Amino acid sequence: SVVIAVAVSVLVLLAVLAVFADWIAPYDPLRQNLIEAMQGPSAAHWLGTDDLGRDVLSRLIHGCRIAVIAAAEATTIAIVLGVPLGLFIGYRGGWWDWVVMRMVEAIVSIPGIMVAIVIIAILGTGLHRAMIALGILFSTSFLRLARGVVLAEREEVYVRSARVVGASDGRILLRHIFPNIAPPLIVQITLTVGAVLLAEAGLSFVGLGVQPPHASWGTMLNTAAAYMDLNWFLAIPPGLAIIVTVLSVNLLGDVIRDSVGRGIAVEGKPETPAARFETATAPAIAADDPVRLRTDDEVLRVEGLEVTVGGGVPVITDLSFGIAKGETLGLVGESGSGKTMTGLAILGLMATGIRITHGSIRLNGRELRSLSPGQLEKVRGNEVAMVFQD
Repeated sequence: SVVIAVAVSVLVLLAVLAVFADWIAPYDPLRQNLIEAMQGPSAAHWLGTDDLGRDVLSRLIHGCRIAVIAAAEATTIAIVLGVPLGLFIGYRGGWWDWVVMRMVEAIVSIPGIMVAIVIIAILGTGLHRAMIALGILFSTSFLRLARGVVLAEREEVYVRSARVVGASDGRILLRHIFPNIAPPLIVQITLTVGAVLLAEAGLSFVGLGVQPPHASWGTMLNTAAAYMDLNWFLAIPPGLAIIVTVLSVNLLGDVIRDSVGRGIAVEGKPETPAARFETATAPAIAADDPVRLRTDDEVLRVEGLEVTVGGGVPVITDLSFGIAKGETLGLVGESGSGKTMTGLAILGLMATGIRITHGSIRLNGRELRSLSPGQLEKVRGNEVAMVFQD
């Protein structure tokens, strides 16, 4: 959608400015000129100057570099600390799990900014020390995420089978369980990046993050707050930069969250195993077949539906039926025959690795497979819904 395209464009621009700040910035962000202090936007200084005559645009561009470094550093520390420990305690359980989780609960029971301030008081001020503090703080989210996935997966049949064949605990965690944490981990990373950007700006604002005279969005807001009566515009550029960047990251995270676990509708390729079930034309409709016979008041029409899993192994092949207004249709079959999968395919809620390779799904005359994720989201719950047996 347009919103997502704008969000991605903002993040790409942020990365470009961070990498090439020295060449893009029109002035040295540290160069002072007291004669030009507190000027508004002009041809020479597009965003004006601050209390020391430094160019606001140049400082804003160099602040992009600080934002990228802060987000990357704190998020990496959080992942490195939280994910392995979460995998370990979730798999081993026992007193390891009890001790670590009591420590995590103690940390999360205190406001996050207070925990960060205490860690910074121990380590000292500065960008890298502040990011270490934020990394430790946000590692609890990754730890609980990894632990939750392991607790759900460690008793599955495939894990027990791996133990039976002699696989080591490390191999089971890395080769079998860890791939299941990848989708929610990606979502958590985007959420953490947005939170880190806000936290870094807040710590720099109160003097615990980036130290003057270096440029960061938080220090620029600190300066703007001191001179709000003289030049209110000083707060606008860094404030907008923080809002737009965090909003873009969160929008990207929402898209990833909505798309994780969904199947992708693609056309089956001839070389796939499912190709042998495809036909060049739509399945013929027998006049004496009441299930396939079209009617004028038809609400839902599924035609030649084929769903595959993995490398193309079919789980539903050549499924066709129609439901007219006021009708009730029952799908009868043994467990695993594809009843639930049919409903998920209609709603577009299939898990990763499962995809529709052939067929048509028409609801009230509209082809659902041709809808975008946003359009399909509006259809679900309003025009069609599914009540799960759980």
